[in-house]
Amino acid sequence: MIVCICNRVSDRDIRQAVVAGGIRNFEVLKDVTRAASCCGCCQDCAREVFDEACQRLAQQTQTC
Repeated sequence: MIVCICNRVSDRDIRQAVVAGGIRNFEVLKDVTRAASCCGCCQDCAREVFDEACQRLAQQTQTC
């Protein structure tokens, strides 16, 4: 699903930035992916996907 229409950033892009890119700060995510950096309409959705990805990653690393 496309989260940020302005910069064509998908939920998959955000999850990949967290898992593979090691991003743990939403402001850094915005700088790297450009999500929520233009009109701001997607800020809440992008933040939700980011938070969920961070939470899932934390749960996975705790069980390993």
